[in-house]
Amino acid sequence: MKTKLLILFILFTSSIFAQQTDIKDSNFEDALIKLGYDDVIDGSVTTANISSIKTLNVSNYGIISLEGIKDFSALENLDCSDNKINELDL
Repeated sequence: MKTKLLILFILFTSSIFAQQTDIKDSNFEDALIKLGYDDVIDGSVTTANISSIKTLNVSNYGIISLEGIKDFSALENLDCSDNKINELDL
């Protein structure tokens, strides 16, 4: 009985603490919010919300850094034109 409760507790708590991707640039996170992938500017986005995105258009948002883009694991097309990005590490 105790083992079953422990397993249920572990499964329940692991689903509460979903993996997060750090998004350092608030303009980048704002773009993700406007696109429906996030809901609040808090420096992170739930990785599950972004891992299946194939096309991302974040042009003209005043973004300086796309730190966190590495977790967009299915990304095939990225438009980040008309921003203030000096370097992009893919």
